[in-house]
Amino acid sequence: MATPKTDRKNSPPRWLAVLPLTYLLAGLAWILGSDRLVAWLYHDDLHALVHASTLKGALFVIVTATLLYVLLEMRRAEFAAARTTSIDSSCASR
Repeated sequence: MATPKTDRKNSPPRWLAVLPLTYLLAGLAWILGSDRLVAWLYHDDLHALVHASTLKGALFVIVTATLLYVLLEMRRAEFAAARTTSIDSSCASR
């Protein structure tokens, strides 16, 4: 018996699977690396260490939110086309 082929039009784009893994790895690398750097730079000043840690956390959130926005903006047309296709196929099946 032949194995049915997957329909690439109905499967999610590859970047949707890669994005969370990339975010996980980049986030862990940032946290581990920047924590060590901040601890090395401010090992003798607790107040500066806490302040630097807060700033690096805020920077991480700002940078990743900006990158997510840019990525979604770049893919806006793809999402609109997928929605139109979905609506068209549901109307045709009625």
